[in-house]
Amino acid sequence: MQVKTLIVLMLIAGVFPQLALSDDIDIRGINFKYARPLAGESLIDVVAEPSHDSIAILEQDAGVLKEFSKLRVKIVGFTDNQECHGSECIELSLRRAKYVRDWFVSHGIPSQQVSGPEGHGSAEPIDNNDTERGRARNRRAEVQALTYPNGKAVSPLY
Repeated sequence: MQVKTLIVLMLIAGVFPQLALSDDIDIRGINFKYARPLAGESLIDVVAEPSHDSIAILEQDAGVLKEFSKLRVKIVGFTDNQECHGSECIELSLRRAKYVRDWFVSHGIPSQQVSGPEGHGSAEPIDNNDTERGRARNRRAEVQALTYPNGKAVSPLY
């Protein structure tokens, strides 16, 4: 993987994916329970335990987005390799991303600041799918930076 002039780093803190834009700005994603969400469930019911930590992470992300109105992100969902198969994984990962995007918009983030949702299924694991801990980390929705807080486009990692 080639890294261009880029400050964005993928870090893992506990089970949560996190993007660091600088020493002062962190954007994090959240993890989901196995094969969730199902239609009609609330976000609090489907995020990984402890759920209050996941909501706190989203609230922190929303605070960053509100503070830096030129910052643009996209929401991308993922699955592990055992909770679904084929197109079901794309649909589940897309639902995850949609839940997170809808949460941001319902909490005052302008929709033009949060693009997506995108669903990538199990194609991009961040951990080993051979262990439950690894699979739990792969069941996620990431908040990926498209621009820096000043509005300048972020170069892709690849």
